[in-house]
Amino acid sequence: MKKILLIRTDRIGDVVLTTPCIELIRKAYPTIHISFLTTPQTAEILEDNPFLDEVIVYDKKNLYKNFLRTIQFARALRKKSFDVSIALNPSNRNHWISFLAGIPKRIGYNRKSSYVLTHTLPDLKGEGKKSESFYNEDLLQFMDISPKNSRNLAFHVSKRTQESVNHFLKIKGWTKPFAVMNVSASCPSKQWPSTYFSSLCDLILEKQGLFPILIGSEKTCQEVAKNMKQKAYILAESFSLKELGALLSEAKLHITADTGPMHLASAMKTPTLSLFGRTQPGLGPKRWAPLQGPHTILQKDIGCNPCLAHLCKLDFDCLKALKVEEVYRAALPYL
Repeated sequence: MKKILLIRTDRIGDVVLTTPCIELIRKAYPTIHISFLTTPQTAEILEDNPFLDEVIVYDKKNLYKNFLRTIQFARALRKKSFDVSIALNPSNRNHWISFLAGIPKRIGYNRKSSYVLTHTLPDLKGEGKKSESFYNEDLLQFMDISPKNSRNLAFHVSKRTQESVNHFLKIKGWTKPFAVMNVSASCPSKQWPSTYFSSLCDLILEKQGLFPILIGSEKTCQEVAKNMKQKAYILAESFSLKELGALLSEAKLHITADTGPMHLASAMKTPTLSLFGRTQPGLGPKRWAPLQGPHTILQKDIGCNPCLAHLCKLDFDCLKALKVEEVYRAALPYL
């Protein structure tokens, strides 16, 4: 076994939580060539990873959107002569890419065209009994690597990027200390009300002198700033992932919903306060909490059984049950 291909083509947090596996493989097989196939949206997370030899970008939403183009991509991948592939997120495309690339040993979960794989495990992630990262490690048993429950996230920010971000803050006149507030989420079942964020930002600025820097969608950032009594710094989505990592490393605190930047903050060991709503096991904090660094999870179980997540019929009352004063008090130990 000389070359291995890891595949993860979903979101920011998912890819960050896969990085401990890369280190485990490298330590078990010091001379093996390790490549990682991911999307343009997450490739930056893996750049400069000391345990990786190569990052391969698969643009599934544009360049390789149709299956014919994906077949062409897989055939080009065949020339690299990988011995093993591990599909860390079950996907029809990921499994077929491994098969069409002629990789002899194809590892993954027994979902979504798993019949083209050679080694599979039941996909138990929906049970939410442990971290997503630890579920990833289970697949390594087919390489004779026993689970370590590693919490060593890898996300490298260069000195040049750090200096560039610090210069940006200086030019803007954005005063330290500051808190980075991720005020939006990809799903309404994760979204704390914007008016709550406005009140919280006012509170930590007034009582702690902590300036809020707002990240997330431009629309939600503007909503939060509009409802504040004081001024907020709006960054929205204008930073790259590396720049965001540099910003988070300078923050006194990161307050966020269950989103990708939460895991970037965790990788930078920035104190993080995470606001969870849905209690569905596979979607809750037991699986998706920050993996390293100081952090606090806030979640209210209002008795929904079962939790319907994004199909909620109660207008996401579990998130509304997390009150501003309660979140502020939880932040105090970090301030």
